[in-house]
Amino acid sequence: MIYIFHGENLGASRAALVELKKKYVNLDSFTPEKADDFEEIFRAAESVGMFAEDRLIVVEGPKRLFGLTALVNYLESKPATTHFALWSDEELSEDSPLLSLAKKTGGQVFHFPGAESKPFPFLDALGARQKVRALRELNMLLRIGENPLGLLALIVNQFRSLLHIKFGTLPEKTHPYVRRKITIQSGNFSINELLVFYRRLLKLEVDLKLGGEPRGGLMGFVEAVTDRS
Repeated sequence: MIYIFHGENLGASRAALVELKKKYVNLDSFTPEKADDFEEIFRAAESVGMFAEDRLIVVEGPKRLFGLTALVNYLESKPATTHFALWSDEELSEDSPLLSLAKKTGGQVFHFPGAESKPFPFLDALGARQKVRALRELNMLLRIGENPLGLLALIVNQFRSLLHIKFGTLPEKTHPYVRRKITIQSGNFSINELLVFYRRLLKLEVDLKLGGEPRGGLMGFVEAVTDRS
């Protein structure tokens, strides 16, 4: 199976990717920056576990790399138990060989058009524990129709990464820019605070999936995180 995520709404597309990753126990993630980086990805895809279970290879990269002939050719002959999730930071063109291959092989294409909702200023404010800015950004995202569950998935990923930093377990493959940003944010929290907030996020996720009121739940969480009194 081939999954493709592309479009201008990066927040929504990344949230959808996060949800897909939850369905796989066996997965590897890569953030290639140049064509040569795909050699490592192809080698990882060829390695087969003892029980030959389905595994997911996640590739997050710039649009220019997803037009590589080597990538398209490899995907045509990849192992059946190895699935690929390709996340592009831009919208792929209609004549993209990658899109054509996905359609031909029964892959799933997730297109997120429209203006980017820009969730990252909100996440930055939350990580900095800036109440006024975080609430303002969250209000804006909800007002323009951002999916609350998608936002929650981004917040869960952020606080999971903050905990990884605290415990020294952040994956080595994490992009250097992301690592630097999360490291700076982690200085604003104690380990105990992060554990409390993470448990609250998991409870909020269950509440929302059971029909809880999303705006109030998210606002309440932001209030709790940014209240240092």
